[in-house]
Amino acid sequence: MNLNCIYCRQGLDAIQTSPISDWQGAQLYVCLNDSCSYYKNSWDTMRKQGHAIGYRYYCDELGNDGALLVSTKDSYRDCLIPLKRMITKKQTEPSRKTKEALKSKERSLDDVYSKLRSLEKKLDMLVEHCCGAVQKKP
Repeated sequence: MNLNCIYCRQGLDAIQTSPISDWQGAQLYVCLNDSCSYYKNSWDTMRKQGHAIGYRYYCDELGNDGALLVSTKDSYRDCLIPLKRMITKKQTEPSRKTKEALKSKERSLDDVYSKLRSLEKKLDMLVEHCCGAVQKKP
């Protein structure tokens, strides 16, 4: 996973979101560079749409990325994760959100394999039926 902003190339800062937010306590990587063009242009873009907010570039532990809405230039700065804690967390265990996403993907794969096995059995029966019918003709 690239931990640099795709707009300004500055390193991303790790933040811990609130457990009661839409992010449900997920760890995100955010560009807090106030000179980043993506961030600087966001205020005008949002103002033209009737909103008094901006956004910063972010990515999550799964590599998803996008715009993280901010109400001030200091939004999320109080959520910074100290480097030592970030490294410890990365070395130990994936986040709950990451685990849930992986389990969901595993269930989806299991469903696909189950359907494939079912189709394989039906195909075998069809081939057997057709081949048997061909052999029975005089």
